[in-house]
Amino acid sequence: MEESVRNAMVSAFQRLDMWPPRPPPAGVCMEDCSYVDVSVPLAVVAQRAYNDELRRARDASEVGGISSDIRRAMTAAFLVD
Repeated sequence: MEESVRNAMVSAFQRLDMWPPRPPPAGVCMEDCSYVDVSVPLAVVAQRAYNDELRRARDASEVGGISSDIRRAMTAAFLVD
């Protein structure tokens, strides 16, 4: 479920031309990936989601293909089916 919500958020940010937000919001460091906190301005959520995407890409390149988050989501979906 969380992965589906995240994918919907990413898609919405892309449609809103906020992927990544330009200019980047002040005070959001590259390690800040807490996009689930929606009590902040939309640009901050978009930047955090973008940071999460970059983190996943780094993780995937380190483990050779699929990030651990994606692998976990795929396993959960398989178990539910």
